[in-house]
Amino acid sequence: MASKTTNYGLNKHSPQDFYSVEARNENWDKIDEALAATDPTKITAKDEPADGDGVMISDSADGGKAKRLLWSNVKAALGKLSIPLARKINGKTLTEDVTLTGENIAVSTTDSTPISGAVKYRTNPNLLDNWYFGNPVNQRGLTELASGNWDKYFIDRWFATARERVYAITDDGIKISNLQHKYDQLWNQELERVEKRTYTLSFLLKNIGLLSMTFTPQGADYTEQTLDGGFIVSFTSKANLTKPVIRLLESTSVTVSDVTILAVKLELGDTQTLAHKENGVWVLNEIPDFGEQLRRCQRFAIDDNYHTTVGQLNYDGDTYYISAQFPCVMRTTPVITLKEISAMGWGALPVSNAEVVWRDTNGFFVGIKDLSNMNNFIGKSCSVTYFASADL
Repeated sequence: MASKTTNYGLNKHSPQDFYSVEARNENWDKIDEALAATDPTKITAKDEPADGDGVMISDSADGGKAKRLLWSNVKAALGKLSIPLARKINGKTLTEDVTLTGENIAVSTTDSTPISGAVKYRTNPNLLDNWYFGNPVNQRGLTELASGNWDKYFIDRWFATARERVYAITDDGIKISNLQHKYDQLWNQELERVEKRTYTLSFLLKNIGLLSMTFTPQGADYTEQTLDGGFIVSFTSKANLTKPVIRLLESTSVTVSDVTILAVKLELGDTQTLAHKENGVWVLNEIPDFGEQLRRCQRFAIDDNYHTTVGQLNYDGDTYYISAQFPCVMRTTPVITLKEISAMGWGALPVSNAEVVWRDTNGFFVGIKDLSNMNNFIGKSCSVTYFASADL
């Protein structure tokens, strides 16, 4: 009597059984079905494995016998070799390739600010001097220029250029009043040099906003744009880019009676980095270091006093020679105005009897004549107060 095999239920005939074609064909059908289940070209595809699914492995610990390994165990084994799928990086799950940008990366473990926010408001170097008017360098000490007192330096490096206007330093910036609502320049700075490159010039005006113009100087230039509020941003230069000047002008379309300039920037490139908007309000991208701005301005003008000692060798006949050194190297040999000379124990000396007898970009010598009791002056501590101008 026929029996069945253990695994696939194939027919097993005993010696007493008659030959049966049907039984043999049944065996072949079962063998064919079993083989088809192991053939990759025959089996049905499944999009995603479940934890209860299994894969076949050869068990080296059991003589190479085939064993079924659950998919849940496969995941556990792979998780030891790579980052688990349940893990996240900066809030992004790792179920697929992840691209991290500045918005996903924190500044540090203690600062959660995204990199994109920390560097969003980048800044380019400002090619202008004394450009922040909330705390300007003001070596001349002027606080206001009345109407008619024009065409002169007001704060360091900046020229007041309009006849009828009134200029004043306020907590916000440089306020220009009594606007005439006509085409006229208001405020400018002359530069030492520019190149044939692309620049962006920006003025930030209180209650008006940011005015920007991009230009590329070529030689003898006159470039201007009328922007918000009817104000004009301008660049001019003479032949071969000599005497380059950046300017703010008013026009006939200006309707306000005064304007306050908060800051100005000239930078390389076609994008302004002077300020950005936060909640609808313009905010400067940076506040400059005052000491650095003072140093830059002192290449053009210095208001200072120099302390020294008068020695015996400084005496020459009826003249004392006192040396004074500038705090920095000036742009060119300056014009010097002596304001006061004083000596310890003597007080102020008559400036009318003093003159600058030698000068260069590093300092100068003062000669003082017609002093009584000259020998008493030798060895005294001395202070020379002066104003030196190497302005453009």
